[in-house]
Amino acid sequence: MFEGKRVCVVIPAYNEADAIGETVKDFLIPVVDELIVIDNNSTDDTARIARKAGAKVVHEPIQGYGAAIRRGLREALERRNHFIVITEADASFRGEDVEKLLENCRGRHFVVGTRTATPYLGEGANMGLFLVVGNMAVAKLLGLIHGYPPLTDVGCTLRVIRRPMLKAVLPELEADGAALSPEMIVRVLRHGGRMKEIPVHYLARVGTAKITTSRRKAFINGLKMIQVILGTPGKILISPFLRLFK
Repeated sequence: MFEGKRVCVVIPAYNEADAIGETVKDFLIPVVDELIVIDNNSTDDTARIARKAGAKVVHEPIQGYGAAIRRGLREALERRNHFIVITEADASFRGEDVEKLLENCRGRHFVVGTRTATPYLGEGANMGLFLVVGNMAVAKLLGLIHGYPPLTDVGCTLRVIRRPMLKAVLPELEADGAALSPEMIVRVLRHGGRMKEIPVHYLARVGTAKITTSRRKAFINGLKMIQVILGTPGKILISPFLRLFK
């Protein structure tokens, strides 16, 4: 618990057997009351290893990062958790940052990590110049439109949200893939949420990347993020370009 309130960590996972055990153990720190792994149709030993490491495992049959995250957030709310932390299954983030996220949540509804303005970037981390510039550019666009200018990273998935704000924004989350990360930020800001961005550790992932596997895929993800940030105009302007990449 943190200041008398339950803390839950949610981890979406698809074929992450190489890293999930290490990740679960790293994030099961004393302040965490429970850890939920959302097994998104893994064909390897992800679910078994996660259970053995101490996680509650829930199966989500609808394939995709967005579906897995939404399922995990619903599970966390149903189990009466107040602080809900989201992280990755690939050991790229560190459990030691959870308490820092929680401490910065005092007086705020939502705290997100940044990998572009962090002194904690590990050797081999998937944050080259192309991704840094892209994330910062899209972050500045989001901040300009929605009123949070200090934002430097829209793609960092390590974050914590308070229960009341999650209950407000969860029904509005629709994005699949990496676009869910900026969509959460947009929804929180639209609800008048107080948020903060803080530097977090970011390390080389264990196993095979699922989202930023190439510059082409990263570019497509960037377009989808911009579409979410712009809302209805974004759907009109960007949808034709996304169809070209199918």
